[in-house]
Amino acid sequence: MKDGYQIRAFNELMALGFANMLGALTGSVPTQIGLSRMGIAHQAGVKSQLGANIVVGVVVCLGVLLFSSYIQHVPMCVLNAIIVNGASHLTEFDQAVELWKFATNKRYNWKTRGDMLTWIIGFCCTLYFGAFQGMLSAVFASLIIILYQVVNPDIVQLGFREGDVMDAARPRKWMALDRKGAVKEPQILVFRLEGPLFYANVERLQEWVEEQEVEIGEEEGELIGIVLSASAIPFMDTTAVQALSALIKTCSERGTLFCIANTFGQTGRIAADQLEPLLKESITDSFLRSQLQNCSSVDDFVRLIRAYKEAHSDVTTHCLMRASMLQTKRMASRCDRLTPCVIHIRIGLP
Repeated sequence: MKDGYQIRAFNELMALGFANMLGALTGSVPTQIGLSRMGIAHQAGVKSQLGANIVVGVVVCLGVLLFSSYIQHVPMCVLNAIIVNGASHLTEFDQAVELWKFATNKRYNWKTRGDMLTWIIGFCCTLYFGAFQGMLSAVFASLIIILYQVVNPDIVQLGFREGDVMDAARPRKWMALDRKGAVKEPQILVFRLEGPLFYANVERLQEWVEEQEVEIGEEEGELIGIVLSASAIPFMDTTAVQALSALIKTCSERGTLFCIANTFGQTGRIAADQLEPLLKESITDSFLRSQLQNCSSVDDFVRLIRAYKEAHSDVTTHCLMRASMLQTKRMASRCDRLTPCVIHIRIGLP
């Protein structure tokens, strides 16, 4: 803020509301935000609430009482020019330039454009409706964008850096699979959900996992494990716990382990109390079950999944197959390269 002042928006809105409520009882003029008045006061050197309110109020009263007959002859355009000149420094177009650079950076995803969109909405509504309405429109636009981002979190498939070797003393560095030098873990789906997991977005997580399971089943023929990195999940609700429990059970029925790594805080406590017992039930080997308590990182669970597969090499892993539009298109595109071809749509275990 200007001159080092920290403003509490809630207190300002409460003061504005009480001023209008009490003013309505006495028939006074409605109280509004005086950005132009504050701009003129700041340009004149006022740096305190006393000077910006009490002193300015006294000067205005004296001016109206003593010099109103002279002021009435001043053209309105002159008064407007004074206000525009005084409020000119309140504009922050340099901030808009920074937001534009941030939004147009190709390294960031579409979510970085929310700040620029909020600025444009607030700027246009302020010019057309007024300062208070513009502020409200910017607040509502920001809330809508935040809700949309929370409901649609980024789900990133992870891979390890090329050349890294799995070592208990030095874990591998996991990064987004689309980054340069990232290598996919064979027959294991490793991904990260970036955001809270709750009832509004848990269905999207389930659909994404199913689609990736279909892809890996078609490309590699077998999926032996799924690892969810919860390092970016600050919390999860009961609906998310129920959905993850269902995923653990259904994956176990197909011979696939579903593990949750890098948990922390409340998410870690919920995973340890509600989800880890289900994973223990799917592991019949007593030694591997005891090793589950020592697993925390992605590499730990990848190592556990590999050991589980070696101990149960006679168990057939059933890949998820769906008779969906997605699968039909992929199978059709593959069969187009074969002449003649026959398309068989199979429905696997649930």
